Amino acid sequence: MLYETFGIVSRSIPAKNALPVLSCFLIQAEPIGNIVVTGFDMDLGITTTIEGEVSVSGKIAVDAKMILDIMRSMEPGTVTFTENDNKTVTVSGGSSEYILPYMDADTFPERPTVE
Repeated sequence: MLYETFGIVSRSIPAKNALPVLSCFLIQAEPIGNIVVTGFDMDLGITTTIEGEVSVSGKIAVDAKMILDIMRSMEPGTVTFTENDNKTVTVSGGSSEYILPYMDADTFPERPTVE
């Protein structure tokens, strides 16, 4: 399910961009148990929400291509994201574990709102 979620949002990730953060997914873990994944290329933005178990809320921007490759190779089942002290996140599931750098989520551009 997580791979499909990232696959849908990846349609809004540009092939080339001026801002490195635009090659990332913004992943937000909300205290109510929702995980919100956003991609945005300054013209097209896609946001989707899935239910999950959230023990610590927060948000990070992680390279979209890396996450897609990791999700494609992981066994089905529970996937855990753990933020580390050195601006990395550990993605683990089954017998796999990956450590990825992340960008500050505050550098991710705000999507315009529609009323």
